[in-house]
Amino acid sequence: MRATDVAGLVGYAAATPFTVYPPLFKRMWNGRDLRLLAVQEAGVVLIVVAWLGRGNAPSAIVNGAYGVGLAGAYAWAGRPGRVGR
Repeated sequence: MRATDVAGLVGYAAATPFTVYPPLFKRMWNGRDLRLLAVQEAGVVLIVVAWLGRGNAPSAIVNGAYGVGLAGAYAWAGRPGRVGR
């Protein structure tokens, strides 16, 4: 097994629970839990590294865009005075 395979497995194991188990995502989002966001983002980074290591740039771009989009939305939603939090 290559190091990129291990990185991908660890990344998916860390990031997937947030997308398949909505209560965990809600806990991260509504509770503004930066530790859970860090776990999610670290998982996404490992996934991107794994795809790049395998030479699959399109998959790395899609997963990286998800990570950047999530971090941006999380920061935007947490701004003071933001309606709908």
